[in-house]
Amino acid sequence: LSSLSRSDGSWRVPDSRSSHFHLTYFINVCTPIANTPGCTGGNLGGCQVDSTGSSWNMGYIQSRPVAVGNGTITLRYLGGTVCHKGQATESHRSTRINFFCSNKEEDPVFEGETATCEYVFSWRTPSACSVKRIIGNNCEVEDPLYKTHFSVASLRSSGKNYEVQSNG
Repeated sequence: LSSLSRSDGSWRVPDSRSSHFHLTYFINVCTPIANTPGCTGGNLGGCQVDSTGSSWNMGYIQSRPVAVGNGTITLRYLGGTVCHKGQATESHRSTRINFFCSNKEEDPVFEGETATCEYVFSWRTPSACSVKRIIGNNCEVEDPLYKTHFSVASLRSSGKNYEVQSNG
């Protein structure tokens, strides 16, 4: 999933609920969000911002992605700003990003908010697909996911073997 990390910013995701159009979410993958006004405080994995500029921490990066049984990869950020203070559902905001294997790269989508302020996102991406072994020809291979071409043909020796020496 490292290809989805943004070292100089974050992913901007609008709230999909019609009654919450004024909310925007900023998330990142395994890297703190950066350069997001109002969203400061260290190792933040997610931040919620409203149209007035108020912001809420949606959790800190504390764990690694987890592969769950159905082929989904889940990433969680915990310990954000307290929500529903003084109510039975009082809790700290958190973020859950569910990654799904897809042949096409898509942007993250806000799916909803639970009663205990867990913000749930879905993300369809080739980065969530299993690594496939590809065998090339003539010292060349192409990564089917990102279409990157690799060639070591220029290292091919015509007529003699390479001599490898060890220093130990």
